[in-house]
Amino acid sequence: MANRIVFKGYAEQPLDSISKYSARENKDLLFFDPDNITDFKSLVGKKDSSSYLFEFIQTMWGNDEIYEYILSSDIDIDLTLFGDIKEGTIQKLNIKYQYTQKKGLFSRYLYNVLFEYKNERYYLFVKTIAPRLPKILNTITSNYSL
Repeated sequence: MANRIVFKGYAEQPLDSISKYSARENKDLLFFDPDNITDFKSLVGKKDSSSYLFEFIQTMWGNDEIYEYILSSDIDIDLTLFGDIKEGTIQKLNIKYQYTQKKGLFSRYLYNVLFEYKNERYYLFVKTIAPRLPKILNTITSNYSL
């Protein structure tokens, strides 16, 4: 069983960050702003009419890894591929989300998360050293609404 969705066949181009893109395009997009970032990468993926914005953030030399995708409307995600679907709420924004949880190698916790915010769909894959998905999700922020 795979751990996360991999988007194959998409042409990827560098992006400065979702935060800067959000400000440039005057869009209220969510992005992560945790402490102790040790690695970062941002891309735009395109294939035909489908596209996504992507950001990877690693904190504390690998303790947490966050893969964030903001998806075009024609990209479908099936969380049942990763196990039983659970529900939660991002407390600071009162956003309902669906997620799966799996215990990975080396005491890692693997989460696949889906939610919507202001007509944008978000897919997250979070790898962490402790079962702390709610804490990580509360590091999410925006240039506009928070």
